[in-house]
Parts: sequence; C-alpha cells; structure tokens
Amino acid sequence: MKITIYTISDCQFSKTEKEYLAAKSVLFEKLSADSTAVLNKESPQSEIIADKTKASKLWYAIDQSADLTAHIESMDISGTSFTLEYAGEKEKVKTPLLGRYNVSNHLAAAG
Repeated sequence: MKITIYTISDCQFSKTEKEYLAAKSVLFEKLSADSTAVLNKESPQSEIIADKTKASKLWYAIDQSADLTAHIESMDISGTSFTLEYAGEKEKVKTPLLGRYNVSNHLAAAG
C-alpha cells in the first residue's frame, strides 16, 4: 500500500483533513506484518501512518535520504529526466510528464 503527498483537495469525501487522514490510516492499520507500506518521506502525515502499521516500511523522497530516491536532472517541455536510486542501484528515467509530483508518483509506483 502506498501513500503520496496529499492536500485538502484530496479530501473530497471527508469533511476535514483530519478525517481524511483517519480514513487513510485505517487502510494501513489493516496491513499485516509481512506487507510493505510505501510511504512518502516528504509528507508529514506519513509519519503518523507509519506509527499505526505493522507492515515493513519503504520510504521514498526526492532529493533527500530515503530507501527509494529520485534526483531530478532536467524538466522541460519534452518531459522530466531523473535518476532513481534504490539499494545502491541507479537507473535513469525519462518521462513525458512534468512536475515534481509526477516524479514522486513514479517513486511510489516503483516502490
């Protein structure tokens, strides 16, 4: 299960951000110890969720220390290039998508 950075606009079915976080936390609480929770280190809410799950945790982030990281090399009209790094291995990635949040989504998917 993965958690990305979210904003209040993601709370369309919840009245408040707190309510949304509580609902999302329930999903992670139900993960078994042999599951993996993929968590965005850039989201402060991920720490709250991490404390509530028995699952092992795989943290991802852009340009900061985490289990799975991305270093954006370029972003222009043709897309985004970044280096994905996991367990000492590096891979160049080129996507037609723009925006830091799309790089973050790529990390979540890779996790």
